[in-house]
Amino acid sequence: MRKLKKRFQFLLCTLSGALLFQMAFAIKTNAQTSYSLTLEEAISKAIAANRLLKNEQIKAKGLTLKTKEADLARYGAVKFTTSYTRLSYVPPFEVSLPLGPNGEMVTNVLNPVILNVFYNQIGTRQTLYAGGRLKNSLLLAQKNEQNAQFDLQKTQAEVVLNTKTAYWNLYKAQQSLQQIELSIQQMEADLTDLKNLLKRGMLTPNDVLRMEIQIATVRMQVIDVKTGINVAQLFLNNLLQQPLLTQNKLTSSPNLTEAALDADALVNEAQSTRSELKAAQGRVEMSELATKIAKGAAMPQVVLSANGYLSNPNQRLMPADDIFYPTWDAGIALTFDIWNWRSVKNQVASAQVTTEQAKEYNLILQEQVAMEVTQQYLALQQHQERYKMAQEVLKMAQENQRIVGIRFKQGLALNSDLIDANLQVLNAQITLVNTSADWMLAKARLDRAIGKEN
Repeated sequence: MRKLKKRFQFLLCTLSGALLFQMAFAIKTNAQTSYSLTLEEAISKAIAANRLLKNEQIKAKGLTLKTKEADLARYGAVKFTTSYTRLSYVPPFEVSLPLGPNGEMVTNVLNPVILNVFYNQIGTRQTLYAGGRLKNSLLLAQKNEQNAQFDLQKTQAEVVLNTKTAYWNLYKAQQSLQQIELSIQQMEADLTDLKNLLKRGMLTPNDVLRMEIQIATVRMQVIDVKTGINVAQLFLNNLLQQPLLTQNKLTSSPNLTEAALDADALVNEAQSTRSELKAAQGRVEMSELATKIAKGAAMPQVVLSANGYLSNPNQRLMPADDIFYPTWDAGIALTFDIWNWRSVKNQVASAQVTTEQAKEYNLILQEQVAMEVTQQYLALQQHQERYKMAQEVLKMAQENQRIVGIRFKQGLALNSDLIDANLQVLNAQITLVNTSADWMLAKARLDRAIGKEN
């Protein structure tokens, strides 16, 4: 019994170990999964995977069906009704009169009892005039459908901006890491030179220790940058709806082409292309249509109707007969509210207030868009200037590093000067990377402000 128990424990431990190994291997494999990714590919994936966009698309489809429903409401509907009824027996309606040859009473059945009743009707109704309500309801549905497309474009523009932001933030972190690693290589080369000088007796051990401390400090900075890369990867993977531990290798570089831009022209472009402004104008038009619909309730309604019947018995036959007899009718009806306690007037007034609110909101939104475009235009100008300055700073830092390196080898510069020169180059390189990515982010925000979808 003990041997069997030991064998079972051994088998259980073996299976558990194999399972843990497979799980660790799967996690490691998932963590090491990497893909090359361009900015255009990232945008396409984000648009295809975004759930808010899918929700807006479903909403747009539903409003398209509502438009078709409003269109079909203008046409007459044809309805068919059929029924069968079994009646209980009642005495027939009889009349007795002295009509016999000798004056005897003769009984005549004026309305026989028919116990099986069959009813068939087919009819149509067509509204000839409804005060423009049917036409305006269709236009209102079309405007609502169009606004759904504008909302879809707005959501897509936000997805594009979020994707660009995540992409360039990851680019900044990855390029910063690359510059730091190159700087560490330079520092390690300088450390080798310092050790050689130490062997010759030209430096003290403390000079070498300073460089080693500086290298260790920069290596700690690498840890922080890698953490930032992981966070940036996480945000980008979430937008692309791919495994969160996927490592994206960015292959797009900033397109630092400086174009001549005019703030007033950009504002005018935004006024005509921003989906939010189109939607706001559409809501104004929808409110105006709602006002017309409310006014139409005060107008008469004219309806044309026609019906065909095949009944047994047919109620129009006297006396009733147990046969199927076809009949028909057609007519035109006019309905008009003479007095309804001014409810229509109140509805019109309420719709007009809603229209005024929509117009004011449209004007407010136009002012906000103009402000946003101007701010993003100025921000882009600022980031372009910062990038140019960062280029100059990097050139000066590299020249300073070269001169300090020569002077140090000649014994005319201190070890601390060499360390400071290396750090200045590293900071200038990181600043240049950040300003180039900030340029692209500012351009992306400006594109979003003026209504560009990509």
